[in-house]
Amino acid sequence: MKPDLCRLRQRIAAWGFRPGLWLGLCLCLFCCSVLPARALELVDSRGVTVSLERPAQRIIALYGAFNEILLALDARETLVARTAADAAIPGLQDLPAVGTHMRPNAELVAARQPDVVLQLAGRQEVLTQTEALEAVGIPVLVYEMQSFEQLFAVTRALGRLTGREARAEALVADWQ
Repeated sequence: MKPDLCRLRQRIAAWGFRPGLWLGLCLCLFCCSVLPARALELVDSRGVTVSLERPAQRIIALYGAFNEILLALDARETLVARTAADAAIPGLQDLPAVGTHMRPNAELVAARQPDVVLQLAGRQEVLTQTEALEAVGIPVLVYEMQSFEQLFAVTRALGRLTGREARAEALVADWQ
């Protein structure tokens, strides 16, 4: 061995470190770095928290503006269905329809196995349909969008939902 390496080993031994301890420490650090990240939690306009293990891979947006925000976030591949009215949005024509914004078909929604459904806050009929989806175990995020501040907040939330936070911040900055 080279003299410098021998001195280094002597110093490490003097500090009380042993090779087995180093190996254990390295394994511990490695395991901590590959453990799954903490669950993603989003709070909607109702104050309801939806937790996901990872960014959403399968989304159904029951309001056209949410679809357009997701398209602007370059998250088209996450969309698995649309409403009948959203067939006119470029890029969504090939997606299956699951009813309307006001009356989504819960069976069609469930068949698409979404990680989350996005709904616009508002009329009681919408909330009744939201409750029906939640009753069958489908997480629903309901957002209000009546101001620019709410638009920016929803864009940031959808950025978090899809793992595109930087893109969402860039969009908000451009819009502001």
